[in-house]
Parts: sequence; C-alpha cells; structure tokens
Amino acid sequence: MPMSYQMIEQIKFAPVTPTQKLVLLALADCHNIKTGRCNPSNRFLEAVTGLSIRSITASIQALCNANIVTKTPFIGGKNSYFFTSQTYPNPCRVS
Repeated sequence: MPMSYQMIEQIKFAPVTPTQKLVLLALADCHNIKTGRCNPSNRFLEAVTGLSIRSITASIQALCNANIVTKTPFIGGKNSYFFTSQTYPNPCRVS
C-alpha cells in the first residue's frame, strides 16, 4: 500500500516532536486516498516506528490534542485516524 505523498506534503512541516512526527509519517503510510482513513494496528505502528505502544499512544493523543489527526473507533477494536485539513508552511522558504 503506497504512502499518500499528498498527505506527506500536508504534514511534513507540522510543529510536532520527532517522536510524534515518526508516528505521523507511519499513519501517512497507511492513508487511504479514497476514504481519507488510516487503520493501522498498534502492532503495525510499533513495528514500523520501533517505538513502544505507550510512546505511540502518547504521540497519537498529542496529535489529536493539536488537531492534526482525529481518532474514531473502527471495526475489530482498531481505531481509524483521519488527518485534518491543516497545512503547515515550509519554514525554510523565504517569502
């Protein structure tokens, strides 16, 4: 399943910690362009990021609190994640 490059462009300059950015990129790797949904399991996120479930959960909570992603329950005990429509400007570009 290819990563949504459109989603990477939208989130790559999000003002988050490095750990949160790693989780955010792992979520983007699961982004479905047609539905806008990401449905990774905690096991998948743990394998991809190398982080503990506790770190992943804390990062996702912080991303939800920052209104970067939203989380809803999904079939089978998983969660669905949706990216908000925020975009973040490139801080390296000179206006």
